[in-house]
Amino acid sequence: MTTQLSASILGIEHLGDERVLVGLMARKISLFGHSFKISIYRDITAGKNTIELFRMSKFALDNATEMVLWINRSGLIVYSNQVTEHVLGYPKAELLNLNIKDVDATYSVTLDSNTTFTSTKRNESLLKESSFKKKSGDFFPVELSSVVNNNNAYTCIFARDISKRKALDKTLSDLECFHRAVFETTSNPTVIVDGNTNILRVNRAFELLTGFNKQAVEGIKSWTEFVSKNDIDRLLGFHYLRKEHPELCPDKHLFDIVDANGNLKNIYMTINKITGIEEFFCVASWLDITELRKTESELRLSYTQLEERVALRTTELNKTKLELEEHINKRIVSTRALIHDLKTNLTPMITASELFENCAKTEPLISLSRNITSGVKGLEKRINDLLDLARSEIGIFVIKPTWTNPTQFVKEIFNYLEPEVKRHSINFVLECPDSVPVAWVDEEQLSRVVINLISNAIKYTKRSGTITLRLFHNDQELIFEVQDTGCGISATYIKDIFKLYHRYNTSGESGEGLG
Repeated sequence: MTTQLSASILGIEHLGDERVLVGLMARKISLFGHSFKISIYRDITAGKNTIELFRMSKFALDNATEMVLWINRSGLIVYSNQVTEHVLGYPKAELLNLNIKDVDATYSVTLDSNTTFTSTKRNESLLKESSFKKKSGDFFPVELSSVVNNNNAYTCIFARDISKRKALDKTLSDLECFHRAVFETTSNPTVIVDGNTNILRVNRAFELLTGFNKQAVEGIKSWTEFVSKNDIDRLLGFHYLRKEHPELCPDKHLFDIVDANGNLKNIYMTINKITGIEEFFCVASWLDITELRKTESELRLSYTQLEERVALRTTELNKTKLELEEHINKRIVSTRALIHDLKTNLTPMITASELFENCAKTEPLISLSRNITSGVKGLEKRINDLLDLARSEIGIFVIKPTWTNPTQFVKEIFNYLEPEVKRHSINFVLECPDSVPVAWVDEEQLSRVVINLISNAIKYTKRSGTITLRLFHNDQELIFEVQDTGCGISATYIKDIFKLYHRYNTSGESGEGLG
């Protein structure tokens, strides 16, 4: 008997048109001069699929974006992908000689043949957080899960670096604490509500204002339960308008609330929609203006009462003003009549004294006539001063300025008073430039001022003394100056020289202090 054996792999089709991979073993036998061929078929599809599946799985693990490790029952690392090697900083050959505890010291390993890693059960993945150690010695947080294979021989560990997530979580936690602190410690009552008017959050200031604690409000009450009946419809309308068209809705509102004790309080609210989220939420800041409204009401009442008092006082003042005007008018008439009578009686006296002075040829008639003339003229001057004073006090003193040549003006005054000064044996000197710019002045009133100053100088300057009349100017002013060699005025009395009826006590000289 002769036997020949051959083998091959081929694909055949089942009746269901599914192609199946099989192994063929053929045997050729010669027996009794006859040849026989025996073919033996074996289905190897499962084995081939397993190999292909392993190749695909390894490709997926090698190119995974997370760290992947296979470890045996003793904790030795038998496989690592590229991400693991990159993150930990080990080359593959060095990493495959390490134990899992070299990377994760907290990973629990049991060498009992019946159990493997205490962190996992067979075919079950458990997610937890741990820390991996790099080759450099630095630790970083990871999130890992591990799965044990069916025969408990190996465990696959999937790990993700969560350093950035931890940093982000800390930042978010810090921000939450910050915003919570701001929310809770702000002095204004603050409320967060949803689109259904439910109150989600309130702060401590809200509790103090309303008398309700958080536990009785948050997630339980609607803000409409606090608003007074007179304002509820208006605020609800704005609430739904803000929900649909926030750009059309005002963010400032005035309304009243009722607190836990039934007290009505005036509220000024600023409210805005919280942006950046899909759901509708609003944050509202309340300001209690009850005391402000009360103060405004009191001020308004005080203002009304003040207006009434002012009106009453104004009426009294108007009455007093009319009485005063009537009194002044009577005084004006009386003063005019008195001055007219004085001037009427004074005119013949002046004429008689001048005639007497012209007719007197011998002493003592000459001296007597001059004294009479001087006295009469002095009396006339006093009457004119009195008239000006009366006009000034009653407000009818009028200045009538004209363009005047100052040089000519001062020379006329000098010529007018020179005989009087020389009659008192006093030297009279005029100092003025030949050309001075014209000035806008009332000649009559200005001449009375200058003449008054010179008259006073005559009174207080002794014989053989000197009176100087000066005129000079600068860029802005025209200045008339009268200087004498008389007794002068003490510095103590300088401050009083422009007070009415005030007179420096100089013995032997007359005057009423009107000049």
